Amino acid sequence: MLPLQRDTGIMLHHKAVDNQENHNPHLNLALEEFALHYLVQEEPLLLFYINDRSVILGRNQNVLEEVDLGYLAAHGIPVVRRLSGGGAVYHDSGNLNFSMMMPGQGRLHDFAYFTSVVVKALNEFGLQPELRNRSSLFFGSRKISGNAQYATRGRLIHHGTLLFDTDLEAMLRALNPGHVEIESRAVQSVRSSVVNLRELLAAGTTLADVREAIARHWEGGILTTDDALSPADWDAVRQLADERYRSWEWTFGRSPRFAMTRQGLLNANPVGVTLTVDRGQITALEFAGAGPDMDLLQQLAQILIGLRFDPPVLRAAIVEAQDLSMEAGINPETILSLVC
Repeated sequence: MLPLQRDTGIMLHHKAVDNQENHNPHLNLALEEFALHYLVQEEPLLLFYINDRSVILGRNQNVLEEVDLGYLAAHGIPVVRRLSGGGAVYHDSGNLNFSMMMPGQGRLHDFAYFTSVVVKALNEFGLQPELRNRSSLFFGSRKISGNAQYATRGRLIHHGTLLFDTDLEAMLRALNPGHVEIESRAVQSVRSSVVNLRELLAAGTTLADVREAIARHWEGGILTTDDALSPADWDAVRQLADERYRSWEWTFGRSPRFAMTRQGLLNANPVGVTLTVDRGQITALEFAGAGPDMDLLQQLAQILIGLRFDPPVLRAAIVEAQDLSMEAGINPETILSLVC
């Protein structure tokens, strides 16, 4: 990725970076990273954004261990990997995201300091949330916010999500890869009971009301887009979005080594699949079963080993071997469904 360059001799005079009402998760994460590296000088900054439907993955997580890729593909929901650690989260238009950035690393791991801003804001509406499990805000026994941090080059970012009116059914389905058994060292999300703030707040309270309350309690410098982000800056943000956050290598290729087992059917015959993926590449693939198509599957396994674990790549390889599948009267999509 090309290094970003920016004139950092700017003065900060507004409370928040303006993301121009952009809802693209790739661009918002790129803007967040750009602001962290190039806009933070002597004062803290605050960035709000609302993403379209997406799953945001922690830096060290395995995609397959955290999400149902079939559900996401069927509903056009992208997966995007962020810089910070922590668990996978589901974003949509009912989820408010906040990023608090500051120079230095003195507040690293001090989740209480940053989440206290949100707590004070919600106190205005009569709610008394509590920080638990180090990085999450709860109202009673139910979770309303997850948080994570990332530090680099003498700067720190604390960012979190706040459930306001999120589609909880879609969230639970997107973050449920239970149809496969997976073993890996990847960080697993801790899933808790959750609740939307809309259920807790007085009727008529809007997401914008909550956002404004958080801004009132944030003690930071103020930064407007006009003052801080030039057209060239936005070009750099878009470049970063393309080269990092939209790239397969960043989102999928960084997944830790994992082994996966699953069961399927081929021409009504049970087939077991054992798959090992390391750095996004298939390093081992075995099919087990007693049907008449096992010789075909073993030949396909040898073709797929060494390829990256990416459905379009695997589909292309299976289609290239179409003579094998046509010989047995098997649709390539059926074979692909056995693998991913």
